Amino acid sequence: MTVTERSLGDELKEIGVSSQEQRKLPRRAEWSPDGSCFIVSGEGGFVELYETQQMATLEPAVKLSESESVRDLAWYPLMNSWDAVTCVFATCCKDTPVHLWDAYSGSLRASYRCFDRMDEISAPCSVSFPTSGEKLYCGFESLIRVFDISSPGRDCIEISTGQKSKHRGLRGVLSTISWMPGESNLMLVGSFSGSVGIFDPRTMQKAGPTAVLGCNSTGVIDICGSPDGNTIFVAGRRDNVIHIWDIRNTDSEISPFGRLSDSNQRIGIDIDRSGTYLYSGDRSGCLRRFDLKTSELWEPAQCADDCLSDVSVHPDANLFCTIYGERCFETQAEPDISASSPSTDSADDENPQKPGKQISIWKSMGQSQENQS
Repeated sequence: MTVTERSLGDELKEIGVSSQEQRKLPRRAEWSPDGSCFIVSGEGGFVELYETQQMATLEPAVKLSESESVRDLAWYPLMNSWDAVTCVFATCCKDTPVHLWDAYSGSLRASYRCFDRMDEISAPCSVSFPTSGEKLYCGFESLIRVFDISSPGRDCIEISTGQKSKHRGLRGVLSTISWMPGESNLMLVGSFSGSVGIFDPRTMQKAGPTAVLGCNSTGVIDICGSPDGNTIFVAGRRDNVIHIWDIRNTDSEISPFGRLSDSNQRIGIDIDRSGTYLYSGDRSGCLRRFDLKTSELWEPAQCADDCLSDVSVHPDANLFCTIYGERCFETQAEPDISASSPSTDSADDENPQKPGKQISIWKSMGQSQENQS
């Protein structure tokens, strides 16, 4: 990987900012498949939907609340804002069923209930729709449950991922599920054990994974597939590189991309639809762009002073949604008995700390010119 002299900060223009003191730490951001809106979810169970046409003010059009922090969310892949029936998304959180929400009204459309051996509610760590939109895949510990979205309830198919041979099985909590673009229809499943399993949904129940990639010993948190269907990009927690694999030759890993991710916090990645650039946040608040055709790293753009935990690329326009924030614990310093001036406390009361920005919308000015040329 080489570093280019081109600066991402020179091409980006911030066109929308949201900072709310009452909002808790955001975790995920995801544009809708048709690009008409995007969702932000996070701790405390908040889920907010923003319309693309209202990016200047960034006031949520729809608000809803889960009982616990949202672990994962997924848009219905055939979503079209002109067809209200398709405007739904799924969320999962601790100790609750998987919920299918109406993106227009914020009302609950359906629930998909998972139970353990004690017949108690068991919540998945990840959810995902295949490109056909007919099924809903839920990731548990060494287990995938598959629901028919037209049949809410508890009826599902259970597929074990960890009962195969030691070298082929995928064990651990299945932290993320994504799909390889193109006609291959392969499912990419990441685990907190640090491995990625490649599955064919047509044969996975009997044959297990077609390949298991050992990417990261500390846990996989996000996976992206290139639009040409040949390359897999894997991000992990406490891992300062993005691992790259060629799906046609999984024996060895391609030279990785570097970033700053030295905590257990999820820091997501995303690829634009053309397959030209890979984007990633990092702990220092920078947005990074990797050129997938030349293997060059652009000079990062400093977007915030806080951790840039997720980035989502608009499916059509040159827009990016970024979210910020990390847990900060205040440390109480020992009082200085010798100090007689009480001005410190009064100064803090007069100048309270303002909440930092949590959501930003960026427009890439230079990339639009490249697409036109």
